[in-house]
Amino acid sequence: METIARERIAHLLEQAERWALEGRQDDANRCAQLARLIGKRYRQKLTREQRLRVCRGCDGFLGPTTARVRLSRKGWRTTTCLQCGRVCRQPLRSGAPARRALDER
Repeated sequence: METIARERIAHLLEQAERWALEGRQDDANRCAQLARLIGKRYRQKLTREQRLRVCRGCDGFLGPTTARVRLSRKGWRTTTCLQCGRVCRQPLRSGAPARRALDER
């Protein structure tokens, strides 16, 4: 069941990306929401790439028209959902402090 769940999650997020590019944002949001629900039901974590494509605040799909992604000089990637306004920050380097990147210059 776990492999089927992972396949369905991947398929739903691929479909959401296609629909977001076509302008069908409501359908893309529903696919993202279903992908998260399948992951919860079968206790399957989304991969890192998949997690970055789904908003944790509104379960919406973060596509090119619904998300703003910025890179800071301090070593952070900031993603803002344009539907609910939630901000998510991830370090660009895993394991290394963000400040160290500036000190090495």
